[in-house]
Amino acid sequence: MNDRDELNRRLRELREALDEGMLKSARRVINTLHPADIALLLESLPLAQRRLLWDLVEPETEGDILVELHEDVQQ
Repeated sequence: MNDRDELNRRLRELREALDEGMLKSARRVINTLHPADIALLLESLPLAQRRLLWDLVEPETEGDILVELHEDVQQ
């Protein structure tokens, strides 16, 4: 499995966990991703899921993610 396939697998797992309200699983997955990948995911989600996902991010990585986000999403 290449890196892209692995990232896609983790993103699917994360979306499924969010859809099913499995926050512990979602937190585990989100915090294994690169900040740029988390930013892309945040930008692709509707606002409600975006806020939920942001609450699952470890505080020490928030700054790294914020610099990757489009300005509209940062707000």
